Amino acid sequence: MGIAERDYMRDRPRGPRNTFNVSGGSGGWTQKKIALVFISVAAMLYWSFKYVIESKGIPFPQTGEVIWFVPPPDGTGAPLTISAPAKGANQHVVRLEDWGSSRLVAIVPVRAGETAKVSVPLGRYQLTLASGTYWKGPEKMFGITGERQKAVAPMHFYRVNNTTTGHTIDLTKRLDGNLETHPAIFE
Repeated sequence: MGIAERDYMRDRPRGPRNTFNVSGGSGGWTQKKIALVFISVAAMLYWSFKYVIESKGIPFPQTGEVIWFVPPPDGTGAPLTISAPAKGANQHVVRLEDWGSSRLVAIVPVRAGETAKVSVPLGRYQLTLASGTYWKGPEKMFGITGERQKAVAPMHFYRVNNTTTGHTIDLTKRLDGNLETHPAIFE
C-alpha cells in the first residue's frame, strides 16, 4: 500500500456500516424499503379487489317502495315527496333516522327522473341522502362507490289541529338550495 492509499484509508469517514442492504449492488434497496413497497402493493391490490367486488350490486327497489324499520303509519303520517333528477346517478335513497335515538326508521328509494310520494310517521328525523349506481342494500346503501350527504338540521313532520306538515325534497343539486347538508362519512 502506497502513501496516498494509506492517507485515503485514514481520512475516509468511518461509522457504522449499513447492515440493512439485502445484497451487494442492490441500489440502496433496504429491508425497510422492500417491506414498505410490499405493503403498498398489497394495500393497492386489496382496495382494487374490494372495489371490483363492491361494483356488483343487488336489484334496486322500485321508486317509493319504502323499506320500513318501524311499523308504517296508518293514515296518521305526514307527506314526504322526493323527486330525483333525470341526469346524474341512476339511483337515490333518502334514509330517515329518529333524531333523538338515531334509530333507523325508513329508507325511501327513488330512481333517476322519478318521484316518490310516501307517508311517514310524525316526528323529527335525521335525513341522509345517498346516490350511486350499485345498490348494496339498506346497510351499505351504495358502498364506497356511492355518495352520501347528511342534513344539518332535523326534518320535522308534525300535525297542528287538522293541518299536517310534511316536506318536498328535490334531489337536484343547487347552489341556492334550502336543505343544508354536509358529506356523510361512510359507516
